[in-house]
Amino acid sequence: MSASPTEKFIKRVSIRTVLVGGLRFVVGWQHHLGKDLRYGSRCAEWWLLADAKLKEKAAAANMEVFWIAEKESRRWAADLTGTFQQTDILCRKENLDEVLIKAVNKHDFAILLCDPFLPECPVIALNEAAQKLTGWGPVGNEVTRADAKLMAGADALHRGAQYLTYGRYSPGEEEERIAVRTACANGRPTAASFRPMYSLPGECSMWLQGVSLAQGVNKGPLSGGGNVWYLVGLLSSEPKERWAEAAPTSASMAAVKVSFQEILDTAETALPCQTVPCVEMEAPTAGHPYGGDIRLVKETLWHMSAAPEPESS
Repeated sequence: MSASPTEKFIKRVSIRTVLVGGLRFVVGWQHHLGKDLRYGSRCAEWWLLADAKLKEKAAAANMEVFWIAEKESRRWAADLTGTFQQTDILCRKENLDEVLIKAVNKHDFAILLCDPFLPECPVIALNEAAQKLTGWGPVGNEVTRADAKLMAGADALHRGAQYLTYGRYSPGEEEERIAVRTACANGRPTAASFRPMYSLPGECSMWLQGVSLAQGVNKGPLSGGGNVWYLVGLLSSEPKERWAEAAPTSASMAAVKVSFQEILDTAETALPCQTVPCVEMEAPTAGHPYGGDIRLVKETLWHMSAAPEPESS
């Protein structure tokens, strides 16, 4: 990070995942490009050093080290369906949040919505049916300030936010834990047992799937043209395995797809927006810490599991 928020720079980042003693860690190297170009192509040497140091420390504690290969990580990648077609409709993400929350609350089946642009991907909408299944209460505006409360010393249960990634897992459930965390990171679809925060599975299952609706533009946290997406969770009292088969083609999923597409189709009248390209929107009076200008896409882009890479001959 820069010491000055106005200073722009480019940095090289390389991230890998490693298992040490059965626990999974994410290790990253980064450096400021431009100040010393000698380091621009030495990524392989960084990892050789990291591997040697880690194995030395692990061996002293009788632990094994296993680096996750790129082929293994590809299992957890996600791709977008359809074609990315950006429109000239410019609005603010916090306004899109509001109409999505209203759409979620109108459905009579159990559904929740998470925002991966907020730290740790908290739930930002939970309709009445979902509240009955999960035992969680309605989501308030304080969810956008949960990380600020964390920095002030509040624990997870008193931050005003609820997280799908805070559930407890038993030995042998590592695959499901990774699947849920991956869904919160890139929208890759998965079925999992719902777990209240710091608790083992509850009495319902969930189907998680990401959907991209816009692209970040202009200034602020969303600048740079990245996809603006949300994580949809459909809940059911069905067993997880049965819900995994039924959810993708269920009437509930079809209804969600229709309601989200309607938001894009009616955005010019339903949202405070502009249609002049690259004009910065007026910031709302109450600033959203992770809001910003976005440009809507023409059609919803649902996230799917990435196709496996072909075997090399």
